Amino acid sequence: MAGFKQFREGVKDWLSSRSEMQRDVFNVFVFAGLLVGVGFLGWYFGKPMWDSWRQGTALEQVERFAEQDDYRNALLALRRATESDPSDPRVWRKAAEFLARIGSPEVVIAQRNLTRLEPGDMGLKVALVTEALRFNDLDSAAEGLEL
Repeated sequence: MAGFKQFREGVKDWLSSRSEMQRDVFNVFVFAGLLVGVGFLGWYFGKPMWDSWRQGTALEQVERFAEQDDYRNALLALRRATESDPSDPRVWRKAAEFLARIGSPEVVIAQRNLTRLEPGDMGLKVALVTEALRFNDLDSAAEGLEL
């Protein structure tokens, strides 16, 4: 604590030897530095929370649009959710369920991504092969057998 007091006294002495304009410029730079520091901390800690909130909101929208049979908007919300965190198996599981329910061939892509994220789950491999064969995608079915 003595070091801080000594530093503070040194800054006071330095500022008292400067003109009023120099003190004002110094204060502007200190204030700008504080703003940059607070902005960085807000971005560093706030961005993960923001991304998580956006992803959760997008997944809720998928369900809401699917209930209304608005598949176009549901697919857009699903795309936003998968793009916000492509390494989240929860999102790919939801994508695979929704795409299988509406009969979209993109379910194979969702199943493939889910299988790559959780390679030890045999049920996912079987689901990938099943969906690939359903849409006559023999390459993806063979990949599901190899994984």
